[in-house]
Amino acid sequence: MVDVVYARGPHWSTMNINIFPSPNDMDKLEGLCGTFNGNYRDDLLDSYGNITHVDSSRWTSYPDNFSASWG
Repeated sequence: MVDVVYARGPHWSTMNINIFPSPNDMDKLEGLCGTFNGNYRDDLLDSYGNITHVDSSRWTSYPDNFSASWG
């Protein structure tokens, strides 16, 4: 299931896209949406197999090494 929410204010706009995989996808995913294996610690596994450790204060800077690796 995919849920898309678009919000617009007088000085900003945002779009959130939430992707909800089915139980049949368990242990079969990789990429920007994580691995979906029940272990949140490896959800930021880049395309080279490295786990990206993120400081929440810099999470808004794009593209970072994680997202660039999937480009």
